[in-house]
Amino acid sequence: MKNLITITSLLAVGTLLANAATETENPSILLTLPKSGKAEYTGAQTFSVETYKNKDLDTIWLSSNNSGLANYPQNGEGTWVNSSNSGTITFCGRGWASGDHLALLLGSDITVGTELASLTLSAGAISDEAYVSSYRLKLGLLDANGNFLGTTDFAFQDYNTNTDSASVTIVFEEAIKWESGYKILAGVVANGNSSGSNTDSYTISGITASYTAAIPEPSAFGLLAGLGALALAGTRRRRRKA
Repeated sequence: MKNLITITSLLAVGTLLANAATETENPSILLTLPKSGKAEYTGAQTFSVETYKNKDLDTIWLSSNNSGLANYPQNGEGTWVNSSNSGTITFCGRGWASGDHLALLLGSDITVGTELASLTLSAGAISDEAYVSSYRLKLGLLDANGNFLGTTDFAFQDYNTNTDSASVTIVFEEAIKWESGYKILAGVVANGNSSGSNTDSYTISGITASYTAAIPEPSAFGLLAGLGALALAGTRRRRRKA
């Protein structure tokens, strides 16, 4: 009889925990951005899975620039500063310096087994709108083989230099469990114009990335409570036999 009361009580507690969990707002957890330093320039590349899927996490890569590799590393271009986990990066501001200027490979601080409900990439305004007409945020979650998870392609958000900031979010229809080898590939694709000269550059600040962890379903709490009750009952039986 006591065992029955104990099991019933644990199931009731499990139900209460489940109700509390479903009512609690699930906060977004900030991804740790790469450390400050000089971003690596990869030459004329495009923002594609094939370009970046084999590169290391927590690394910043700069890519395509119509001025060419020899003209790129001037005026502090490619300098990345991570201050309080909000990144700032300096880009080429020369004429027609269009291309996929930034790729962040994120995700190494997510614990294996964490269930992701959503991902978000945000960025602030461009420092000098004379050099860039618009830019796009791109975001995707990849498995160990470079295949998209939760989407069939990159999610993106376009905005122009008159906009203070923008963000792009992927909300997964079903929670994605983070596994070894998974990567979040995020980037900024800037579209340049012809007004810049060889001494011009611009910056983008306020670059952040975050994820939201899925809350366990109520049934999961009930199952855990039930398993705990069965274990407790078994322990008591063994003690009585002893």
